[in-house]
Amino acid sequence: HVASDKSFSSARLGAFELQAVFIRGGELRSILLHSKIRSRRWPSRAKLVRMLSAFARRDLVLTYGVRCTDGSLRSARVDDARVALAVEAGEDSGDGGGGERDLPLHGGAAELPSCTVGHLTVRAHDDWEELRKTLDFERLASTSSGGRLEVEIALQPTRRAFELPVTVQSATGARKSGVQVVAKPLGRRTELLTLRSSAEAVTDAAGVARLRWNGHVERLWVGLAGHAASGDGDEGDATVDTWPEPGTQLPRKDGHDVLRGVTLTFSSAPPAPPPPKPAPPPPLTTALVFSFAVRCSNGSLQPVDVPDARVSIETAGGDGGGDSLPALRSTIQLPPNASEFELKVAGGAPTDDWERLERRVETKSLRRSISGGASLEVVLDGSHRRFDLPVEVVDTRGEPQAGVKLSTLALGRRTAACSLPTVSTEVTDAAGVAHFRWSGHAERLMVSAREGRGDGDEGGETVELWPSKIGIAPSGTALRLTSDGHSLLPAVRLRVQPKAPVVPPAPKPSPPPPPPPKPPPPQPPVQEEEEGGD
Repeated sequence: HVASDKSFSSARLGAFELQAVFIRGGELRSILLHSKIRSRRWPSRAKLVRMLSAFARRDLVLTYGVRCTDGSLRSARVDDARVALAVEAGEDSGDGGGGERDLPLHGGAAELPSCTVGHLTVRAHDDWEELRKTLDFERLASTSSGGRLEVEIALQPTRRAFELPVTVQSATGARKSGVQVVAKPLGRRTELLTLRSSAEAVTDAAGVARLRWNGHVERLWVGLAGHAASGDGDEGDATVDTWPEPGTQLPRKDGHDVLRGVTLTFSSAPPAPPPPKPAPPPPLTTALVFSFAVRCSNGSLQPVDVPDARVSIETAGGDGGGDSLPALRSTIQLPPNASEFELKVAGGAPTDDWERLERRVETKSLRRSISGGASLEVVLDGSHRRFDLPVEVVDTRGEPQAGVKLSTLALGRRTAACSLPTVSTEVTDAAGVAHFRWSGHAERLMVSAREGRGDGDEGGETVELWPSKIGIAPSGTALRLTSDGHSLLPAVRLRVQPKAPVVPPAPKPSPPPPPPPKPPPPQPPVQEEEEGGD
């Protein structure tokens, strides 16, 4: 039956299959890696290496810390973090389809399945704000070794309110009212700390002074006005730990978390007058750092360069003018009285990779950076830019091959505006060239020819499509435009085996000439009757 089927006329019978058998979730599973009788070719070693690497064990280890002003992270214990894995259709998602599923974390660590993107969520806490962050596991794996992906998560601090009661008494134990208490911050602290250099409070009738502030600081030196800041724990001063551990239950009073109080002994000697307060420093400008990224359909962000963004700053006294941003991460200086600014990003043209953006931002909503400045991540929507990818097919002698059927497979991330189908086909023209056209942005495209082996060495190739990944500046004229407005990407050349020459069938011999017609038989002579007879 097979021999009589024309589709198998050039096939070589034989089977060669590779399967990977593994245990996942306590169950023995298997997956087909290659079938020679189905694909009619030997497997590609490069493809097998990529497929088998997905089964390697990868451990995700998450550590957390609250950002301090010196750039360090003060370790924090997070027990309610959630990692949602973005599972595409066809992967091991439990129900056979795409979507999200939670990654169980045990002590901040978990074995990572074969997926590329995860979404981390940390709930809001008394000491840090809610965090939502996208984890790119492929990028993390490229910078890690040994299958251990260690990620340090920076948490933004809160304006938590604290109160420290300080009791002042004499040497005999009698409470003293009207005594001035001074506090100075020590150790690491957050940007939101309102207790900058020192704070003062006066004891009430019960001999208790209540120091109040917002934000976090590791320790406070507390002493009496005029007392030397020795910090050695004698009766006249004390050093107090003021950053509670997560989970510590503190009593609340007037919206403040009350720390454990401290008692100071009032010396009989009259206190020295407090030193004069230093003059406040002149107001400084705030360094505002921008970063830009294009949103992909799976929720991740692709960083991009934005060469022509413009910022108009409005201050309390009027418009401060406009500044241009020439690079991916650009910094401008906000004046101290800046209230808001307007950001404009040009886009929407045939050669732009994103849509036009106009956005007004209030300075009080900016996220503060560790250097005392601020940062803003600007998310752009991908444009409908049209692309043309020419694919040239030649044989091993370099001769163009016409009529070759090419197939493509779209890989990686894409924008919501991308019209590139997952699988498409084209046939080369008389010059041996086929053109694949689409609009929007995709990451990679695998192109293969049926006559080639399709293993990446001959007859197949994977092409990067995002302009910034192939050294082409976005939103520019580096790519030549075709007559119908398509940006022409660099051509791809595939090599295939030359086709066997077609031998024309031998001409059939001409039939012999027909025999000559036979002459008619002779007719007998006709006798005439004689006249005059009876």
